[in-house]
Amino acid sequence: MFELTLLLVLLPLYVACLSLAWKLSHHQRVFKTLIFGSLMFLGLISYLFLALGILLQVGFSTSGL
Repeated sequence: MFELTLLLVLLPLYVACLSLAWKLSHHQRVFKTLIFGSLMFLGLISYLFLALGILLQVGFSTSGL
């Protein structure tokens, strides 16, 4: 169930990154747009997980666990 929820959250985010990459690319080449959108998506996901990890670390350190 968790995997389905994760897919339903991440798939629209990936499509949004591809759409933004398509709009930002001047020549609108499909291969470069896919690479750029995928890298943007991976960067965004890693940033979100980093922020979540920092929040969890701060939460655990202040709660004394």
